[in-house]
Amino acid sequence: MNAIPFVKGSLSHFEMETGTVVSLSESTATDRGHITVSVVGKPCSVKLAAGCLLQPSEGDLCLVAIDKNHQGWLLSVLIQQDPNQAQINHQGDLSFSVKGNLHLSGSDVSTQAMNNINLQADAITSSSQTLAVQSQDASLVANKTHVISKLMNVVADKVDHVVEMWLSRLGERFQVIRDHDEKQTGSSRHLVEGELQVHAENVVTTADEQMVLDAEKIHLG
Repeated sequence: MNAIPFVKGSLSHFEMETGTVVSLSESTATDRGHITVSVVGKPCSVKLAAGCLLQPSEGDLCLVAIDKNHQGWLLSVLIQQDPNQAQINHQGDLSFSVKGNLHLSGSDVSTQAMNNINLQADAITSSSQTLAVQSQDASLVANKTHVISKLMNVVADKVDHVVEMWLSRLGERFQVIRDHDEKQTGSSRHLVEGELQVHAENVVTTADEQMVLDAEKIHLG
């Protein structure tokens, strides 16, 4: 293509040309790596410009700028050799800021962080057919929590609940404990509208002070 002069502070100029990426070296935090581009049939070593966030690949058609000292920069990727794959690369912090809505869509969306992922919003809504959460340590702090589930399976080695008040309304509950079950309370009260049955191989009931049995009929034996 025709050379386009670009004037900067030293009054030197750049020549802009199209070229094809021949090879790439590993990017570093200082110079973002060196790229060999074939310009007018000649190999030219250039650096990736800060404004070119799309990581080039071998065979891509690119726009490069070369100064009089034969130092060059790859400004942008014009045509990808493989348009089905693309990578946005930036060394350092990166922020997205929009005044309107921001949408991310794709067949699969993956988020990965070496340290932390923080979500802050007035409301967070998640809708999915299946939800899987795997964590070594999970913590939930909420003033009010509503859970509506037709079927809930919880498998855990240890579960600790610390709540000021727990109110459950269930249609039916079936609880199976394989080994030991123990409950410690300041006081306990059971109200049953119908029949209450307690069955065990051995039953031991003790009281430090009083034990009261009150009924119209009491059958022992």
